[in-house]
Amino acid sequence: MNSKAVIIVTSHADLGDTGRISGFWFNEMSAPYWALTDAGFDVDIASPKGGAAPFDPHGISDEEKSADTDRFLRSDVEQRKINATLAVHQLKAHDYAVTVFPGGFGTMWDLAQSEQVAAFVSAAYENGAILCAICHGQAGLIGAKKPDGTPLTKGMRLCCPPNSEEEANGVASIVPYLLETEFRKLGALFECGPDYSSKVVRDGRLITGQNGQSVDAAVRELLRAITELQPAPAMKS
Repeated sequence: MNSKAVIIVTSHADLGDTGRISGFWFNEMSAPYWALTDAGFDVDIASPKGGAAPFDPHGISDEEKSADTDRFLRSDVEQRKINATLAVHQLKAHDYAVTVFPGGFGTMWDLAQSEQVAAFVSAAYENGAILCAICHGQAGLIGAKKPDGTPLTKGMRLCCPPNSEEEANGVASIVPYLLETEFRKLGALFECGPDYSSKVVRDGRLITGQNGQSVDAAVRELLRAITELQPAPAMKS
């Protein structure tokens, strides 16, 4: 039985040419990390380039920081993981029962553009893994394909930040593409709730959360899918 999971974060630290520091959004990483760890999984953290993963500083501000983020920041073990992430090309898809893509604007510049990410996700899903992506983490699904070469998400129900949220955030003209537009092009069955509302869509082994407001619901659905689709791993002592 496979009791390993991997969280793949971005390696990209800049929000285009704005001068703003970006990266991954901390709670979208820390919430699934602890949920999986507490459920008995060994959780690796990876990124396209490996090494220290950049995070958006706003995500650890007083108004945004969560209990899961605080717990992560207080742990020397977890700090070593995020500062020495595995490179995606080092991962072997058959090692992992679960793959999670947290969001953060940095994802828009490297996850969809990475052949290694696309190959890993394609192989992981074909191998029976559960995929969970939150907010801009859905960028990690764009390049993945089915064995017949068609997009993995073609004909699958999913959600992501809608174009209207990107426009409201003021980033629609900054990010290299819009997720809603790209998934529609790929033939995905796009769904969304009202802007900035919690929305989670599950289609079999694919779980997607619309935005940062959807983190808790996405994690609950991920744990539900794990319970339904595979035996629970043995709890750590």
